[in-house]
Amino acid sequence: MMIKDSLVTLATDRFGELVQFYRQFLGQQPVVYRTAIYAEFQLPGGRLGIFRPKAGSLVAEKERREGEGGNEAGIAVEECQDRTDRDRTTRSYSESCKTQPLKSPVGMALCLEVQDLNAAIAHLRGLGYPTPNEIRTASHGRETDVYDPDGNWLILHETPVSRGSAIL
Repeated sequence: MMIKDSLVTLATDRFGELVQFYRQFLGQQPVVYRTAIYAEFQLPGGRLGIFRPKAGSLVAEKERREGEGGNEAGIAVEECQDRTDRDRTTRSYSESCKTQPLKSPVGMALCLEVQDLNAAIAHLRGLGYPTPNEIRTASHGRETDVYDPDGNWLILHETPVSRGSAIL
């Protein structure tokens, strides 16, 4: 098998809100835009697509079940008060849910190498989005976790100038 191209896509039922977040955060307009259906941003080394799943798709069915208080298997799960209590930007629960354990993010993350991590955090703060509390030092430089309005995990990292770019 030979792969010709690739892109990361995010499925969302909050299309407008997510596209607006990435417009502001990336400081660019989508290179492809189909109203309320699909938007695509050009990133260095790749593309980011955002789409609204069609009714009947597996993603739309999962979101429907979760909206009814179930999980992807359709099994009812106890929610802590109301879905809006969940603070999706830090993956923690609100004051009314302090008994819930904090979970580390798992799954896929969109990693974005930035020139200046402090400036990127200030940019998010200036746009009115929650900013991270912790900046970690990793083998490739400094990094922090942030979340988009849908709760998708973004890792912002800054590679020291002396090391060059960490992107291969």
